[in-house]
Amino acid sequence: MRKERYLSISEFAKISDVSRKKLIFYDNIGLFKPALVKPNGYRCYAHWQIEVITVISVLSELGIPLEKIKQYLHQYGPEQALAMFREQTQVIERKIENLRSIQEMLRMRICTIQEGMQAGLDFRVVEQEEIPLYHN
Repeated sequence: MRKERYLSISEFAKISDVSRKKLIFYDNIGLFKPALVKPNGYRCYAHWQIEVITVISVLSELGIPLEKIKQYLHQYGPEQALAMFREQTQVIERKIENLRSIQEMLRMRICTIQEGMQAGLDFRVVEQEEIPLYHN
């Protein structure tokens, strides 16, 4: 029987493009455990785990909370993936809508500033003595 060769945390980090620090963090929170921990505490990963860390990275990049990713991985299946992706699609659509509103507001501000600049008016700040609105 062929003995499986494990990857060190540094090798796995390089291949998966996930930092050592993040792998250790994921291990500590129980999201992604190494395939093997040696008696000296060194974490070792199997080649098949690259697919799992890739899924975690993609879901995390979509903004899905780590706790939700953890739940998803424990119930891994097409129905759960579909539900999560639909939910994330709605979240992204709301963010896009919000960004479009901000973009429109910025466009309006740009137009206002440009109109003011084109008016050619000479603006000056004039200081005046403070006059109270209410007298006691």
